[in-house]
Amino acid sequence: ADDFLKLADGSDCIDSRASKIQAQVSEPEEVQEESTGACDLCCSEILPGTAWSTTCGHLLCICCTTITAQVHSANSLATRCPLPECRASIDVEADVVGVPELWITVADRISRTAFQQVVVFCPKCEDRGMSMPVLTKSYGNEDTREGVTQCVCFQCSWSFCGICRSPCHPSESCYEDPSRVVRMGKRRPPLPADLAEKAAEKAVDVLQAAKEKTAQLQQDLSETVGKQDFDKIREFFFKAHERDILKGLSAVFSNVSITPVPLSRHVGQCFAKSLTESGAELRPAFHGTNHSNYPSIFQNGLLIPGEGNALRVVHGAAHGRGVYTANVDAAWLSEGFCTARSMLVCAVLQTASVRHVGDAMVVGVAAHVVPMFMAEENGFRQQGWSMSATVTAQAKGNMTAVPATKGTAQAKGKMGSGSAPKSKFMLRLAKKSQKH
Repeated sequence: ADDFLKLADGSDCIDSRASKIQAQVSEPEEVQEESTGACDLCCSEILPGTAWSTTCGHLLCICCTTITAQVHSANSLATRCPLPECRASIDVEADVVGVPELWITVADRISRTAFQQVVVFCPKCEDRGMSMPVLTKSYGNEDTREGVTQCVCFQCSWSFCGICRSPCHPSESCYEDPSRVVRMGKRRPPLPADLAEKAAEKAVDVLQAAKEKTAQLQQDLSETVGKQDFDKIREFFFKAHERDILKGLSAVFSNVSITPVPLSRHVGQCFAKSLTESGAELRPAFHGTNHSNYPSIFQNGLLIPGEGNALRVVHGAAHGRGVYTANVDAAWLSEGFCTARSMLVCAVLQTASVRHVGDAMVVGVAAHVVPMFMAEENGFRQQGWSMSATVTAQAKGNMTAVPATKGTAQAKGKMGSGSAPKSKFMLRLAKKSQKH
């Protein structure tokens, strides 16, 4: 083909005008757009026409601008510069914001910028699988002493401490309570380096105390190995954790009373067997539900919906299927699922089947969690509810012997001698309930 385009004397036969046309239609060289600069928040390069210059002089990319405006709007606050050292008021036009981003996307972007220093994610929403950024401020050591760093979630209206994410504790330091110290280490976003370091130091003592408590309980429980004595397990369990249980309940109930649940013998023995076989740590937890479910729970235990039963998921399964329980320092989480002033105190075996998510424990094997006690606010039964009214024929049958505290009708059925004197454990439990 190349020879065809040449004359006999070897010269080109292409018209010079064609050469000009060819030059005109050839690929133009790419023109690189010059960057306007880098975003002061995320440090990404900003292309011309996409920058937002704030009144405080900081330069933001369009993405950081929209997210900043979205977070402030959700918190019902005027938009401010997202840089923690600035926080000057800025004006953002409505058409710049556009369609709101998914909160999970917003949370991811916040966690990669300095904006996280003035944001804390709501713990209650987090436990339900949502990341809701609540605006707060940059914290220092003086704030942990004040104990007045109150934040309110715009999504669920939960009020909590912005540093440890525990319920507000005016006049008390975050470091005064072991559970708060632990929660500081699980905070999202993480605390500033100086606070995180101090919390880690305090946590060493907290974890050591927890290990000693666990070791003592394991030693006590060794007496029950092979005996499947659920009542003895319950007694040792309460002896080890009564202080934490009562303290946790006091956050949601006033003058609380605790009654051993009339658990069916089969469920109690099944849990005792799992404890013996696994040798796992036994940890307290709370479970909130419709109190009309109590008879079924006492008879069949806490079940996982769809696993050999016709139960269906009622409140969602943000963290997968399982029995959802709240940590002993997060009774408020279970309270949200209660239909009356009552909730169950449970024991959870710390096996591989348990997923720890925020303030919750999701138990993947039903035999690894069991209700031990029913906690209720004093006066609740006088309002028309009682154990005797709830434990119907469905829950009657082979039940472990559970003498009731004063004022509580004992569940009927094959529960042992109802006239037998109360054990020291039961008398101490009744006394404790009257105090709280």
